Amino acid sequence: MKGIFWNYRGLRDLAKHTFLHDVAKDKRLDFIALSETNRNSFSTQCLKNFCAGADFVWHWRCPRGMSVGMLMGINRESFEVENIIDGDYYIKFVLRNKVDGFRWALLSV
Repeated sequence: MKGIFWNYRGLRDLAKHTFLHDVAKDKRLDFIALSETNRNSFSTQCLKNFCAGADFVWHWRCPRGMSVGMLMGINRESFEVENIIDGDYYIKFVLRNKVDGFRWALLSV
């Protein structure tokens, strides 16, 4: 399993978009967790670009108070998302590995 946790600090910089796309494509990431996105919503095209066109399930938290938003995605080819929990300062995916059925949680704070 390969993934990235990244304090993104806003989405205005095109170089960050390009870097994330290239890493997702080259490393074939299974998950992406971004913090400090500073966004209320994401376009379908933007999300497809982040994961280099892979089939991802996405969930985000809008900015609230001191928390400036989060985005997390998981590759559907590798994992089944059983539950998504949206806490005050975290996103938690409860997952099942499609190969061996192992259940686990991915948490981004």
